[in-house]
Amino acid sequence: MVTLYTWLPAPPHTVLGEGIMPDMGHSSLLIHDDSGQQEDLYCSFWPEMESPIRRVVSLWKNRTVRHPESYAEETGAEAGFMQRPADYTERLSGLREDRLRQGWNQIKETDYELSSWNCASVLQCLLVAAMERERYEAVQDAATCSLSDLGEAGVKDAEIGGVLRYLATSKLIGCRPEDVHRLAEAYQAAFPPE
Repeated sequence: MVTLYTWLPAPPHTVLGEGIMPDMGHSSLLIHDDSGQQEDLYCSFWPEMESPIRRVVSLWKNRTVRHPESYAEETGAEAGFMQRPADYTERLSGLREDRLRQGWNQIKETDYELSSWNCASVLQCLLVAAMERERYEAVQDAATCSLSDLGEAGVKDAEIGGVLRYLATSKLIGCRPEDVHRLAEAYQAAFPPE
């Protein structure tokens, strides 16, 4: 069983009201071996410790490791990652967990690139690689994004700030956490968790 965690970009009232650092959202997943033969594996892709983006973020979120090893570490206030609960938690079954584990081990230390190789694009790549061909074909349209998806991407009641955040990031970033969430929703609808 796989659990996907999705954080939408932190809205201003959360940043100001709870005193957390603004963020652009995030995606991570937990691979849980129901048979108990392998340890759980948490996959959460972050910039390299020595990268320019990391140096800027370290002024507010001081991490000591590149990738958290659990959801608790990811959401905890002291570790310097998301520091808040995920907006969405989705369970996905029927994925090739061996492909997820192998893929994560191969790519977790690759270079982070905000526009093309970020947390969401890494997870989308892993999820697609873990799907059997017929399952991917059933949900592949959910991996694309258009302006009509504003309501599905967490923008409530056409909130202008949300619309602007969405448009600003969609021009810069090829794959966002909202896109991975949409793919997971389509997958769950086509293949409900067992």
